[in-house]
Amino acid sequence: AQDFYGLIFCQTKALVVDLTSFLNNRGISASCLHGDMDQTARERALKAYRNRHSRVLVCTDVASRGLDVKDIT
Repeated sequence: AQDFYGLIFCQTKALVVDLTSFLNNRGISASCLHGDMDQTARERALKAYRNRHSRVLVCTDVASRGLDVKDIT
């Protein structure tokens, strides 16, 4: 959907990275969040997502615990 704004959960960090790259290469703005990211990178990804610079946040379930994001599709 053109106006999709949401989360996609993956089982592995590698899948998170691959899917984020796949989406970005097809013109869908996506950020990723996984356990191997440092705190600065996590904050940058969440800021981009919350400010809607990224329409999709691809993440592992462990890395995304405690997220507070409003108005997702």
